[in-house]
Formats: sequence, structure tokens, C-alpha cells
Amino acid sequence: MKRFTETDKWRDPWFRKLPPKFKMGYLFLLDNADNAGVWQPDYELAEFQIGESLDWMEFEKAMGDRLLVLEGSGKWHLTRFIKFQFGELNPECKPHQQVIRLLAAHQIERVSKGYPKGIHTLKDKDKDKDKDQDQDKDTAPSARELEAESVWALYPKKKGKKDAMREILEAIRTVGIERIRERVQAYAAAVSRWPEDERKYVPDPVRWFKRGNYDDDPETWQRKSANGVPQLEARFDIF
Repeated sequence: MKRFTETDKWRDPWFRKLPPKFKMGYLFLLDNADNAGVWQPDYELAEFQIGESLDWMEFEKAMGDRLLVLEGSGKWHLTRFIKFQFGELNPECKPHQQVIRLLAAHQIERVSKGYPKGIHTLKDKDKDKDKDQDQDKDTAPSARELEAESVWALYPKKKGKKDAMREILEAIRTVGIERIRERVQAYAAAVSRWPEDERKYVPDPVRWFKRGNYDDDPETWQRKSANGVPQLEARFDIF
């Protein structure tokens, strides 16, 4: 599929300051988004093609208002893509008709002149977003970050938040937010029933999420005792 490319991007201060891996990530998105500028995240494929691992949370922040995570689907929308590739969309133009159908399928609203708003879905059409609010959005937490924060709040040990958030985000991408929340809640409930002196053996969240302990048998989270003395083998899960 042939597309226009912006040769001036190499002189754009925003693009110039991106780390090399993020530059490759951005070029990958431009080539792999559909004709509405929407990409279904496939981090494994992207990293295979780029040849590097990316911190996707940091990449999402670096994109700023050039990227919108669509509510509900989690797909990524390159907000400036259509305007650059097609200009004003014309319903009478056959190539544009496909783009218009894709926008409808993705529930992305278009302004009256035909350009995609790029910062709204259909659910937002009754909201009035002024420029100050748009600027605030650049520094506001993403939907994924808010999900990770909710999981962090549930985990029974608070240590190494920055690294833990990275592992929590990866766990959410792997098995989904609902399962992660459910398992962390169950683990926290189990820990709350441990003897007080056993709770110091709760693993650091980085280690727990990185090892995928959320998939452990919940029975292993219980602390059984004989004559009131906790079993020592229950402590080995910290290593």
C-alpha cells in the first residue's frame, strides 16, 4: 500500500528529539495503521519488526496529541493522519468513501468540513473541549495508566512504583484488566488473613507481576499452620 510521507519530519523538533526506538515506532504506526489512521495494538509484532523492545507507556506519552487511544476498543488513532493523507474528505470521492466507512466503524466523529476531529469519539460529541482542556490532556494520565493505578492501589505491598507500573501495564496487556483486578483482589484478601509476622514476606510488586504470579493457584496464597506455627515453605515464594 502506497502512502504519502512527510519528508520535513526530520526537521520537526518533536520528531528530532524522539529516542531512535520511538522514531521507529512512529514510522511503524504510519505504515501499519489502516486508512483512517487507526492501529490495533500488536506490541509483539511491532517490536519484532522494529528489532527493539519499547516502553509503550512512555511512547504513548511522547506521541502527545498525535495519538488518541479510542475508548472501548483500545485502538490507537493517529489524529493527524487523515488530514495529511487525504485532506478534506469528500463523500463523493471513492477513495474517501472507504475512509469515511472506517471512521464510522471506529466511532470517530468528523467535523463538518470532513476533517477528523482526532480528539473525540461519538460518545464525546456533546462535550465542548476548549484549547486549555486539550493542552491538559497531554499531561493527563492515559486510560491504561489509570487502570494500572487501580491495580497498584489493590496490591498489598507498596514498593518500587515506577518499575511496578511497567510490569502491571504489561500484565494488563497480556491477560486484560478484569482478570488482573480479580486476581490482585483475591491475593490481597488472602494476604489480609496471614499472621502479622508473615506479611513481611509479601513479594515486591515488580517481582510478583513480572513472574506472572497472578496466574498462580490461589491455594498457594494461603498460610496454613500446625499448632499455630506458620509453615516455612510458604516463605519461599519471595525468591
